[in-house]
Amino acid sequence: MSNTDKKKNSAKSTKSVSKSENNKVRNVVIMLSLGAFLVVNIIFLIVNIKIGNDASDKESRNKKLESELAGLQQSLDDKDKELQQCSAELKALSEALTTEESTTEASTVTEKEITLIQREYPEYDEEQLRKITEIRENPSRYPEDLLLLIHKNHETLDFVYDYPLKKNAAVDNDITAELKVAAEGKIPLFLQWDERWGYMKYGDGFMSNNGCGPTSLAMVVVYMTGNKDATPAKIAKYADDNGYYYDGVGTAWSLLNHACMEYGVYAKEIGFSEEAMIEAVTTGHPLVAIVGRGDFTDGGHFIVITGYEDGEFTVNDPNSIIRSNMKWSFARLYHQIDGMWAYYKYK
Repeated sequence: MSNTDKKKNSAKSTKSVSKSENNKVRNVVIMLSLGAFLVVNIIFLIVNIKIGNDASDKESRNKKLESELAGLQQSLDDKDKELQQCSAELKALSEALTTEESTTEASTVTEKEITLIQREYPEYDEEQLRKITEIRENPSRYPEDLLLLIHKNHETLDFVYDYPLKKNAAVDNDITAELKVAAEGKIPLFLQWDERWGYMKYGDGFMSNNGCGPTSLAMVVVYMTGNKDATPAKIAKYADDNGYYYDGVGTAWSLLNHACMEYGVYAKEIGFSEEAMIEAVTTGHPLVAIVGRGDFTDGGHFIVITGYEDGEFTVNDPNSIIRSNMKWSFARLYHQIDGMWAYYKYK
């Protein structure tokens, strides 16, 4: 081989090696570029995940804070109601004390008057006699209606005695205890002179004196429907607002036999027979009776006839715990009843 041929082959070999090395370098650069690209994307993905997690954590924290703030607001509202209640009671107490200090009435009653009180209230113990004596010593602290109430119904002593302190308290419509009684299949006893609502105005007087109609209907509705809003106070307000009370007369019969439909029950008038009454009360249909002068009232009064046991009827009298614990023969009730309805629940 000539020298010239050797030189040509050497040049070709050198050129081939150089080209191979260039390819290797290019491949390395491409690999590095791809690696860098992957690293950047991984970093970007990690950052996005972290940002998303941070946003999620922030949203979760915000929701937790909102929940805590709502709880604090509710607590503040509850405390505000308690403060308002305490403020009303303190105001009433202050008025009572001021009245007591400024009154010109005698601070004591005579021995003769004490004897008369004991004769009028023979069932009272020493503490009860102290309370009725205090009421008698300070008549200006009590409305005339309540003085008449305690005179006619000795059971109302604590209700009347507490008037100066609680007269401005808000009406309490919590009937949880009575709803439990109704859930057990019994007709709850509501009293018109219950301190939860007895001091509120109804018609031309107090609920304690005038509220037998709404209170009787409340017993029936709560028993038959379990409606927690059918309280004596709320039914009395409904009656007042819708013309079911007549000043000087009392609650209209139509509240009991017509407006009752607003509360998910309807009334059917029944005849004055013992058999009809027994059939109604023993099949889950309480009776509301309007009674006249006699055992329950010296005027007009609504009562609930709740059952029949051992040949006699049981009654829920909204004006008396004592009479509500008694049993009544048909003969005893018959001549006092002026009207009567049995109640049924809408299906």
